[in-house]
Amino acid sequence: MGSSNAESIEKEKSSKVKPCFKFFHGTVCVLMFCLGAALLGYSIYLQVQGQGLIPDLDFSASDNFIWLVLNSAITGIVIGAAMMVTSIVGLIAFNKGCCGIFFGIIYTFVMICILAGLLFIAVVTLLFATDTDGETLQNSARDVWTASVTNPDFTPVTCEIQTNLSCAGFSAGDCDGCYDGSQECSPEQEEVCPSCSPEATNSATGCYQAIVDEYRSFYLPIGIVSTVMATLVVVDIFTIWLV
Repeated sequence: MGSSNAESIEKEKSSKVKPCFKFFHGTVCVLMFCLGAALLGYSIYLQVQGQGLIPDLDFSASDNFIWLVLNSAITGIVIGAAMMVTSIVGLIAFNKGCCGIFFGIIYTFVMICILAGLLFIAVVTLLFATDTDGETLQNSARDVWTASVTNPDFTPVTCEIQTNLSCAGFSAGDCDGCYDGSQECSPEQEEVCPSCSPEATNSATGCYQAIVDEYRSFYLPIGIVSTVMATLVVVDIFTIWLV
């Protein structure tokens, strides 16, 4: 008799707890769908405009895949689409109770892949947003800038960046005396100071810092949203096994 009462109490507790897990899972799915749709739409817009999260420079000189990812909006399109599809499937399947262990494993694997993408976006954007990108990324970025300056095909791009952002060279002081006619550009300066027409003006601001400052306005929100979403995904991965 006592055993029967204990079982009935346990079942009653379970029946009360499971709806909470279902509600949380449903909330995560709805948020993931909305954020995925926003990411997909914005990434498609950037792709159509030929833009990425950084200017379109010559990245062939760098073996750092971060620049290739940030330069293309394809990553955002893939992650955004995956978030939308997974959220719809997960919401319907788990709420209808029509999923078994195999489906749960597949769903978990997809969610882990999405989590990896969100964490990558969060880490990279927050590094730039908080000025903690570090020497490795800055050296890699300098290689990209140098390759772009010395490649005539990218001269219009580098000159446009200098004009629009009121910067000169890669770092502050790179082009001192090079544009004002007080001296000829040294070989080292010619590697980081593009030959523009009309000539650019000297600037106390390097273009690397100017670009980071220009893009920081949306690096921070993207980083924060990606971090929050990644946290919810981690909790949801455990929650689905309790639904």
